[in-house]
Amino acid sequence: MRRTNRSVLLALAIGTSWAARGGDDTAARPLKRSNVVFMGAGSPEAYKAYGATAVDWGGHAHADDEKATTQFRARVKAAQDAGGQYNAGIGMLTEFLGMIKSEPQHERAICRTIDGKPLTVPWLWDHKVDGELGKAWWFCSNSPFYQDYLRKLTARAMAGEPDGYHIDDFGGTTGSIWQGGCFCELCMKGFRNFLERNVPREKLAALGIEKLDDFDYGKFLLAKHAKDAEDFKKRRGAMPLDAEYRIFQAQAAGNVVRELQEYAAKQRGKALARSVNGAPPSLQALVVRPHIDHYSCEVWMGAPERPYSERDTGQKLTTSAAFTYKCGDMTRRGIAGTADGHSWAHVSAHNAVNLCRYWVAESYALGHCFMAPSEHQWCYTKEKGTHWLKNRPEDYADLYQFVRQHAELFDDYDTVAQAGVLFSHAAWRKNKQDAQTIAGVLVEANVPFALLPAGDELLDLRLDAADLARCDRVIVPANPMLDPAQQQTLDQLAPAKRIVWKDAASLLAELKPWVAVERGTKAWVLPRRKSKDHAAPLVIHVLSRAYDFATEKTPPQQNVSVRLQHALFGGRKPARCQSFTPGAEPLALPIESDDVGVRLKLPELKLWTVLRVE
Repeated sequence: MRRTNRSVLLALAIGTSWAARGGDDTAARPLKRSNVVFMGAGSPEAYKAYGATAVDWGGHAHADDEKATTQFRARVKAAQDAGGQYNAGIGMLTEFLGMIKSEPQHERAICRTIDGKPLTVPWLWDHKVDGELGKAWWFCSNSPFYQDYLRKLTARAMAGEPDGYHIDDFGGTTGSIWQGGCFCELCMKGFRNFLERNVPREKLAALGIEKLDDFDYGKFLLAKHAKDAEDFKKRRGAMPLDAEYRIFQAQAAGNVVRELQEYAAKQRGKALARSVNGAPPSLQALVVRPHIDHYSCEVWMGAPERPYSERDTGQKLTTSAAFTYKCGDMTRRGIAGTADGHSWAHVSAHNAVNLCRYWVAESYALGHCFMAPSEHQWCYTKEKGTHWLKNRPEDYADLYQFVRQHAELFDDYDTVAQAGVLFSHAAWRKNKQDAQTIAGVLVEANVPFALLPAGDELLDLRLDAADLARCDRVIVPANPMLDPAQQQTLDQLAPAKRIVWKDAASLLAELKPWVAVERGTKAWVLPRRKSKDHAAPLVIHVLSRAYDFATEKTPPQQNVSVRLQHALFGGRKPARCQSFTPGAEPLALPIESDDVGVRLKLPELKLWTVLRVE
């Protein structure tokens, strides 16, 4: 048995890595950090070029007959034969045409506005039904007619004998809320039942609602609170019972996801890898957290939606994607991401291959995956609608092969957390986004951190004293909106460990970052540690942030100096450092040490370098 120095254990308890706790909360089939995931099926040549390990968004047979099933099974088997896991799936919004053609009562399943008008899916405006635009109906996931159709699609998916099950647009009806939906007969019935179970009679009576037998929420609002549908959309958040209505829809959609997954597993006859196209911290993505093994989703990358102007030099890489990946850590679920349609449209319009290469490196450096850029990638702008980009493996495959060749630098490595940032879901639902603002400040300042979840009726995680204790400092928004039990947990934290958020300058003045780069260097330094093996080397990702939107290039940075405080090493004295860079041979780096910490100097930083320090 290996002996461990007591001081080492103490330091590791302070600056521990941020990982999923065990037990029932751990994903049944976790996404490995070195996985290479395809967004939809690829060719055998593409699988080999990228080193594919999985296919998400794998679809289903195009028809319910033997020929279509055989063709789909061949597609699944091709990925499996290449060494990959194949996760078939369905779409809740994009498969409207099949619903229209197969369900005679499909009009009863369409989402409705408050005045009863049918809703269409806005980003499918250019799709036609029998040659006509404007019929891409937004079908209501609370409708038994539509649920039956989704089960039929699921059965087709499972007939291919896949390894997992993915649901696109999994929020169903919840997504229509910003469009003014949904007030169909089934939603009104479901909301009556919700109010009966969850809202005190006294509150309803105060709103003039004496009985629920025939209560119609839409008619109630039009009669007393909204002039018309447009007036309602503008002021929806201020309407009575709006919060309750959103909870009802969120929970209903979560139940649909759970039931479809259970149906898929029953059809397949075995447990499946489960994923949805939902990026945390969106409300619905957090609601379904207990029902998935990973998120396979579009992540907002913030690429310009208009052609870049040389006169506008203010365009910068966003920190939004990093926050999404941090939320993946918080929810203890991996993320296989891709860019949003607008960002892919920018790549297409400007041949911005280097921007996409940054997205790939960023995702892996933060412990998640960016799905291999598809040979047939969806792009979207309001002007063009749906259009497509054909990506080439030769532009990106080297990054994925780098990950596969050095899987030991990725798998089982978790975020090191010097600081914890309290994420209150109750506050987030009230549009209080301090947690994201704080996260942006910390990641740009190279302060290693983790988000600490404080849940509510829609997020099943609760603030945990052990999570608080593992962080050197805990940053708390001024009004975290915690329930009494979670507030008590926070109150037990020593005041000296707590920082109440005011602004960026005040926050950084109170922290002594364990990581720093020399002034003028544009880079994130992201340390990672194995939670279950404290003797393993420390891994540090150095990610260039020097991307220039004007030239669409990432210029190399020379002689990059990285300073690391001793606290990062948990009391150990590092003896060796080796750097790994895509397209280059591993390189031994000298370690300079002083009373504060150590300094590592990279001769050159191109896009991404991984350091192994031991």
